[in-house]
Amino acid sequence: YLRPEWDAMAGTGRVVYYDQRGCGRSALELPIGWRQDLQDLDRVVSAADPAGHQVVLAASSWGTRVALLYAHFHPSRVRGLILSGLPPWPRGAKYARVGYSAAENAHLDSLEAGIPVRATPPADSARELAGNPLAGPVLAGRLARAGPCLDTGRAEMDSWFDLPAIESLTVVAPILVMRGTHAIPYELQNRVPGDGWIELMTLMPNAQVADFADATHDPW
Repeated sequence: YLRPEWDAMAGTGRVVYYDQRGCGRSALELPIGWRQDLQDLDRVVSAADPAGHQVVLAASSWGTRVALLYAHFHPSRVRGLILSGLPPWPRGAKYARVGYSAAENAHLDSLEAGIPVRATPPADSARELAGNPLAGPVLAGRLARAGPCLDTGRAEMDSWFDLPAIESLTVVAPILVMRGTHAIPYELQNRVPGDGWIELMTLMPNAQVADFADATHDPW
């Protein structure tokens, strides 16, 4: 659903996209979590450029964490980072499954443990976005056309609690953070209040911020 804007970069170089596991046209392979995200991204980078040249990683929201981690663990492969909608870095707290049914929680437990289950609770990103009063119809329509993400996002959130501390990351590549000046407060989503760019700028002097007036989580 972010492609219309990212596609504009195709005029300056080759742009490669991939669907996160369990989303769009990617298969649901278990388990789900940030470690698997790094493995998937490394496979995409290696397949897109077998010669091992450096790449620029463009990421949004949760993907910004994956990009930062990849640049830390694979510094020789990353030429630069473009981060949009950077959330605060998690600090050891399990994601609160507030309001989830017993069936949904049991399903998430199975996803995290790598145990296949036959039935998927009727919860996916398109449905959740459609019910979000902060999301407009254009964005909701884009996501619906992009295909369901099932409830893999919830399983991803539960893997946040054991992320490496952001203070332990060493990212040598330059970082551009695109920030909407009207970002949705994260306290609305039971996360650490504030915006992740402040922390990032403090810890990584090679980062700079581009503000977009009247924009929110993603600049567009």
